[in-house]
Order: sequence, then C-alpha cells, then structure tokens
Amino acid sequence: MDYAVVNFDPAETVSQYLNKDDIEKYFAEIISSDKYTFIDPNNNYKESIKQARFGTELWKYFLIAALFIALLEMYVSKNSKKDFTEIKSKV
Repeated sequence: MDYAVVNFDPAETVSQYLNKDDIEKYFAEIISSDKYTFIDPNNNYKESIKQARFGTELWKYFLIAALFIALLEMYVSKNSKKDFTEIKSKV
C-alpha cells in the first residue's frame, strides 16, 4: 500500500459551536464545577490562565501561621521556665 487516504467526510463534522450553558450542563454531568474555569477572552484572560495554572499563593498564610506558632512557643517557653524556677526554689 503506497498511499493512505486521510481525508474525512465533511458531513460527519459537526460545525456548530456549543454555547456556555450547554458546556456547563455537559461538565456538570461529568465533573464538579470547581474543577474547570471558563475564561472570557474579552477580559484579562492572561491573568485568568496564570491563576488557573498556579492557583492561589499560600506563602502568606504559612508565614502568618509560622509567626503565630513562634509567638506561642515563646509564651509557653517563658511560662515553663517560670514554673521550673518556682519548683527548683521549693526544693
């Protein structure tokens, strides 16, 4: 076989586009709505794509949590040192 036909019948192609409501209905049957995002090309689509690719930045929350834990550790250390000196002075 020297040649292979790769053309397809244009009658088999559906050339109508779905609207947003039909797409949402289709995706609702398959996956949950928080797994996909519609991007409006008229708005800032670059920022939407960047947000979808990288997600939400969590470093701020982890920094706040680390500072809170450090302050809590200092407070516990200070109180336990005070308790230790009181016990040592009683002995």
